[in-house]
Amino acid sequence: MPRDGELSVVETNPKFIKVLRNINDPRLKIIEGTAQRVSEELKRDNHATVNLVISSIPFSILKPIERERIVDNTFEILEESGKFIVFQYSPILLNLLNKYFTKGKINTQFEFRNIPPMFIMTAQK
Repeated sequence: MPRDGELSVVETNPKFIKVLRNINDPRLKIIEGTAQRVSEELKRDNHATVNLVISSIPFSILKPIERERIVDNTFEILEESGKFIVFQYSPILLNLLNKYFTKGKINTQFEFRNIPPMFIMTAQK
């Protein structure tokens, strides 16, 4: 990451937030809360757009409306040509990614070396 870059991390687990706070790097911004609210938090900090979102949210345990809200918010905050990378145990988000992102700009891979194996979906705006 460049010296003038910024990494915003969204976390709900208080124990992990405590660990993150021990990282002494001014480029790290910790957002306590859920992904459903991340776009609001970023806009409040004058970040209208971002160039990359990486997510390992367990979308399969969320309600369909919550999944859509997260994908919609992610699409909205991505700059032109920005990427959304999602790690999942099932391709549950593929239909939503196809709804928001241009077909042909979505790549799905299956990583067998991960335990358990998982899908890596990359969508580019």
